[in-house]
Amino acid sequence: MISEKLFPRIQAEFSDRPMTIVGARVVFSAAHSEVGDLVVQDDGDEMTLFLGKFTHCHIGNHDDGLSVAEREERISDEVIGFLAQIFADQIEFFGNHGSGNSRRRKPKPRSILSKLMFGRRTYVWSGPLESRRSAASRSNLGGNG
Repeated sequence: MISEKLFPRIQAEFSDRPMTIVGARVVFSAAHSEVGDLVVQDDGDEMTLFLGKFTHCHIGNHDDGLSVAEREERISDEVIGFLAQIFADQIEFFGNHGSGNSRRRKPKPRSILSKLMFGRRTYVWSGPLESRRSAASRSNLGGNG
């Protein structure tokens, strides 16, 4: 199983993050209640990441030219890299806490279609983006008065 090598790497790489390992799952406690927990689950030949209350993704490698060990190493590297991006607030989540999506953060806001389908609110691991932007605007307005 991929988790036999991956989970110790996760523990070492993200030792500053509250996590629980139960069987074939690592659960990172939510940094913000509106986002929810992050779960990394070993599904045998791939890993499934449940991204809070929004969506999930599959990370696998089906390159038949690689050995099983090489495929597992590449999957592990990709999971570690993706987790690092999530915890650095470089991945946005959006949705209605039942159906959603994610993307790498971009300067350009989400499209109108995305907002109609998944709602206007956008989150990162540490919480809602809109709230943070509003608070920054309020502090900038009140700071020079």
